Amino acid sequence: MENKAKIITLLSLIILAINLTCNNRTQRNNLLCSRGENGKWSIILEEDVLIDMVYVDNKAIAIDKTIDCKTFNYLFKFSEDSLKLNNTYYTHNPPKNYFKDKNFIYFLMCATPENCQLVKKCSVNEYELMGGEYIKIYRNVYWQGHKIHNADANTFNTMNVIQDKSEWELTVGFDKNFIYNQASVMSKKRFESLYWINKDSLRLYYHY
Repeated sequence: MENKAKIITLLSLIILAINLTCNNRTQRNNLLCSRGENGKWSIILEEDVLIDMVYVDNKAIAIDKTIDCKTFNYLFKFSEDSLKLNNTYYTHNPPKNYFKDKNFIYFLMCATPENCQLVKKCSVNEYELMGGEYIKIYRNVYWQGHKIHNADANTFNTMNVIQDKSEWELTVGFDKNFIYNQASVMSKKRFESLYWINKDSLRLYYHY
């Protein structure tokens, strides 16, 4: 019995030591932020992308100096924002370029999967989700974080269009001047490949 008690005590001490080691190595909130054993905070995304700085006015700032890790998450995780995506495609394939905490909106910009930067774009009362992956900030419109250089922000809106050989609708942007496919002006060829409800009037307005 005495040996059994010693074994149980030893196992308990081993488990306690393992837990303490893990806690010292990494502290993580329930969302995306993680603090390493060096005390520095980073953001670990679903694709194993590691972000250890956030860019503010082109300057790299430590995560904990800008981001509120307790509220930081993908924009689509906030119920009031997910409703504004306005396309069931994004229920199954939510956009992962946009983030939000209690103070700011952030864009994730990646030249390659291994080369990504998190950029602070604006405060939480200065953006408008337009539908799909289109977002308006100030006088600019973005798609997946990329600025649409030709867009007229004052008249910009979105619509969902049926695609050939796809069960999903496509969210496209439009303003007084152009229709947009992603972040580019839509070509006439692309326009003709989609099933618009009011195709003739749109064709007349935008392409002839």
